[in-house]
Amino acid sequence: MFVATILLFLSSPLWAHDLLKDVAQNIATQLPLTSVGSQQACNTQSQDCSDEKFSQVMSGYHGHLLFGQGPFYLSHLPLYAPPHNYQAIYEVEFPANASSLKEGLKQKLANGSFATFAPSSNPANRAESSTDFKIPQLTCLAKASGDQVFWGEIHADHFERGGKKLGTAGLVIKRVIYYQELPLDPMPEGSADPLSAGDFIVFGHSGQYFSSRVLGARPGVDQIFPLPASQATHWQGVVGDLDHVTVKASTEKNGQREFQHQNSKIEVSIPLFYTEVGELR
Repeated sequence: MFVATILLFLSSPLWAHDLLKDVAQNIATQLPLTSVGSQQACNTQSQDCSDEKFSQVMSGYHGHLLFGQGPFYLSHLPLYAPPHNYQAIYEVEFPANASSLKEGLKQKLANGSFATFAPSSNPANRAESSTDFKIPQLTCLAKASGDQVFWGEIHADHFERGGKKLGTAGLVIKRVIYYQELPLDPMPEGSADPLSAGDFIVFGHSGQYFSSRVLGARPGVDQIFPLPASQATHWQGVVGDLDHVTVKASTEKNGQREFQHQNSKIEVSIPLFYTEVGELR
């Protein structure tokens, strides 16, 4: 059902996030990059999500992977450099006035491919803009309210790599699936192995499930792939309507991994879907 779409190992600066743009937009407010507890600030719905709370966090332009066919998900495209050093996955929904774009996207993604989401402004009101924001603050607001609107252009494939624009919509963030701040370690030699063992999260509902590798210290692998319902139903009791379940995954061999949660183990087939190592060295 799921076909290979793209394996992203590109590391050329031409394909990287525009860090100079991010820094230039925020140089006036950038403070020393010390921990400000942004992970803790997003753990409960009762947290203060004000600008003052996140005053030491850099804002920036944050692109996202967009996948699923309803439910839909956004996954931040991370880097091991501020302001992109966050792994964040959200469940989102299309507004009623974007039903045609939603249906067109569902058809585009029916073959197991992905889209991307490039932040933009509301075409009808440019003051409603999502082009400059703070990932931990957005996450905090989304947890607190569950109705944050995120404006952006939807592109088939990767918007930084020639992806075709399909339209613009204000997606509503329904819930936060996963969030963590990535460590800013010194740059190591080499890159991570996408086939290596590691922690993965499993999430989804309504017969549609995905898995995403948990990023740790650099170098890392941003890896997301769909799980057939026949396999994911094994996790129904622990995933269900919850945010996610974390599993231990073995080294991938011949497109297979062993997923383990507590004392339960299953063999999982791994289709080619989305893998990025070039920007996470």
